[in-house]
Amino acid sequence: MERVVEVRTHPLTGETGRVLTAPFRTLKIPNLREQYAHTQAGCPFCPGAVDEKTPRFSPAEFDEPRFSVGQARVFPNLLAYSGVCALTVLTADHFVGIEELTETALIDGFRAARVFLDLCRDKRKDLPYRLLHWNYMPPAGSSTSRVGGRNPVTVSW
Repeated sequence: MERVVEVRTHPLTGETGRVLTAPFRTLKIPNLREQYAHTQAGCPFCPGAVDEKTPRFSPAEFDEPRFSVGQARVFPNLLAYSGVCALTVLTADHFVGIEELTETALIDGFRAARVFLDLCRDKRKDLPYRLLHWNYMPPAGSSTSRVGGRNPVTVSW
């Protein structure tokens, strides 16, 4: 089997890059909704379970144990890796495929993350840097991929 590799040279920097032909096999996209349907019963991010199974912000740090913007819910990251770390779950649905994400869900999620970051900025002046990252779906490698692709947006300060 033969594949074409084109080497291109940047006209200003002289650096090279390689462009490969398309893969020779068709990629199979798994049905993640079916694959993770069995995880809904124990999902800590689904409605009802969020208030029972997820951590709460300390009253010494925040006025509310968790907060919401639309359907987006923000709560502390159980496995925090920075001074202050939280998760934002975008919707109340157990599984949302990438093609099903709505503009409203994304806007609410980013607004909720912004509320958290603003609260941290006001209360923790000793922590000057912010980080917002997103693990989405099981291939993202998030520890939450075991609960069915409900990988939330993580915000830390």
